[in-house]
Formats: sequence, C-alpha cells, structure tokens
Amino acid sequence: MFHNMEQTATERIASNLRAELGRRKLTGRELARLCDWPAANTSRRINGTQAMTMDELTLISRSADIPLSALLDGVEGADETAAAGTVVV
Repeated sequence: MFHNMEQTATERIASNLRAELGRRKLTGRELARLCDWPAANTSRRINGTQAMTMDELTLISRSADIPLSALLDGVEGADETAAAGTVVV
C-alpha cells in the first residue's frame, strides 16, 4: 500500500511551522507562551491535528517573528485564503 504523499493545507502549515520553529530554536512550549495559548492546544496546531484560522496564523507570525508567507508556503490557494481571512482546513 502506498502512502498518499499529498498533504492537506493543515498538514502543510503544521510542517512549515515545525520547520520555522526549528530554525529559530523555539519549542512548542515557548510558542504557547508567546501566543498565550494552552500547551495542549499549541501542540495540536504544531502536529497538524487542529486547523488554524488566519487570526491564529497571524498571531504566530507576529509573536514568533515568522513571516506569514513562510507558514503558508506550498499551500494551494493560500493567497486567496489570506486575503479573505478564512479558516484554513
């Protein structure tokens, strides 16, 4: 059986977030503190099990100094989603 190599937008954003956190040497706990979120909720976002809204992505971007474009890199339709401020699924 072959694993589907296509990622959902949520999985891609989570992957981008993990990469950016690694580049900045930030942990999930540190991101939770910066965003004033419970650690468990932050973990679900980092692991891609919980979708994020544009407001949440913007908060992460501002709080952790990660360009929003880096979080949305490789997500089809990200420009339209960002402009509309809709939920990313």
